[in-house]
Amino acid sequence: MGVADAPSPGNVPVLGDMKNRSAAEMKISVLALRALTLVLLVIALALMVSNKQTQSIPIKLPGMASTIFLKKTATFSQITGVQYYVGALSVAVAYMFFQMLAGLFTILTTGSIVGSKSRAWVTFILDQLIAYLMVSAATVVAEVGYIARRGETKVGWNQVCSDFKHYCFIYGFSLVNAFLATIAFLPVVAVSAFHLFRMYGAQSAQSK
Repeated sequence: MGVADAPSPGNVPVLGDMKNRSAAEMKISVLALRALTLVLLVIALALMVSNKQTQSIPIKLPGMASTIFLKKTATFSQITGVQYYVGALSVAVAYMFFQMLAGLFTILTTGSIVGSKSRAWVTFILDQLIAYLMVSAATVVAEVGYIARRGETKVGWNQVCSDFKHYCFIYGFSLVNAFLATIAFLPVVAVSAFHLFRMYGAQSAQSK
């Protein structure tokens, strides 16, 4: 190897600093995305649970000239799909909070964001499950909201949002936050998979 091909003495520390900086930025990014996901989930959950509206609905019975009014209250507990949404988001909030604490502890004690290989596997699997749970919950509520807004004449379901406008507005705002939380969480899922398979890649390279 000639003099021109020899590596510069300054390259090694520079590359090392770049790798350390990149790893630190990734740790901060993952924690920040988990925190953002947690905040959006809490907002979505709080909006849906606290959402309530009582309205007098006009009903005209056959054979009666006058219209009677019945008071009805719209809450999340009246629809099975929305109950699933609240339950799923509650699980996701608890998981995200636990993962943030565990991630901070791992970084402070080991300097890594995933820790051991077994921890990386657990994080990878749970992140996948929570992501699917969030997507399914938001999709179910979106479908329920569509029917509430548009109605379904084939099965005799009337529009609900025309009578419960405030409830439907808060309902939609909660759903938007749930979808934003899902979008924010997807990069975290990708990073957890990257960390896991990188461990096996590094192990394979060392064995050669």
